[in-house]
Amino acid sequence: MTDYESFIIAFLDILGFKNIVNTSSFDRVLDIFKSIITDREAVRALWHAVTDDDLSPKGEGYRRYNESLKETKIHIMSDSIVVAAPDWHPESLAVVIDVCNSIQELLLHLEDPILLRGAIAVGDFYLNKNLVFGKGLVDAYWAQEKYAVYPRIIISNDITVGRRVSVDHGHDLPKDEDGYYYIDCIERYLGKERTWEEIENSEQYLKLKNLIDRNLNGYKEDSVRRKYLWLERELERIENRGYVPLLVQG
Repeated sequence: MTDYESFIIAFLDILGFKNIVNTSSFDRVLDIFKSIITDREAVRALWHAVTDDDLSPKGEGYRRYNESLKETKIHIMSDSIVVAAPDWHPESLAVVIDVCNSIQELLLHLEDPILLRGAIAVGDFYLNKNLVFGKGLVDAYWAQEKYAVYPRIIISNDITVGRRVSVDHGHDLPKDEDGYYYIDCIERYLGKERTWEEIENSEQYLKLKNLIDRNLNGYKEDSVRRKYLWLERELERIENRGYVPLLVQG
């Protein structure tokens, strides 16, 4: 990447990282970083096999998705993760959403689950080895810091307009009480195709419930309580499947 051009950028913050570093062993901190997929790992995990003679709309969508995926960058800066895909690819928003989902899912599968807070923005961006900057990056960071608030990755609806978010179906983006759409990372982790009874008895659900209970028991800072009360409400939303979806297709 040599040009300073428009990218779709997700800025992700690892919640509680300062406390993790201060109280955890080196091995646990290293495990967190090992769980964050690299560019190449993302390509291997999300790549869609398409034959040259597959001329169907679905096959063409996969080609566009793969082209964007090859150009996508993942950059780690201490407790922050940046995912960026060129805006000129029609499937780039779908790729950024899927990579964010994959990173959050891997971190939730750790013995002590790790939560992310983040936001997606569009704007000029430059990344070359250790040098990274751009208005798009600043906008994504600012939205994450000021508006995401809870362990969710938010998307402004002006970003989704006119952009494709899936090669074969629309991503259902839940809409929160404050009007922001967000990636349904928790539901994907628990299993979107499962019944609530299956979810409630799963290892994933029990880990999340334990995490919530640990952080809501006793006295905690208000900012901490708000995050885990939101996560508790998210489980209730999934149980009731009660969200307003934003279904965007090309």
